[in-house]
Amino acid sequence: MNNQPQVDPITGQPVQYGVTPPPAASLTSPFNPQAQQVGNAVMGNQDQRQMSLGNNTPLFKKSCGY
Repeated sequence: MNNQPQVDPITGQPVQYGVTPPPAASLTSPFNPQAQQVGNAVMGNQDQRQMSLGNNTPLFKKSCGY
């Protein structure tokens, strides 16, 4: 396995990865808070859904730097 840190070619900084997807581009949600609570109770919140994939969880960049 390659243990060398990956470098972002644009910024030259090391890239950090995490299992949480980046925030949505739109900060407005089409759902009201009560609907969000019901959805989270049924399907779990975003972190719970990501961690349910176990070792198959995709990695996302934590910061793009631009």
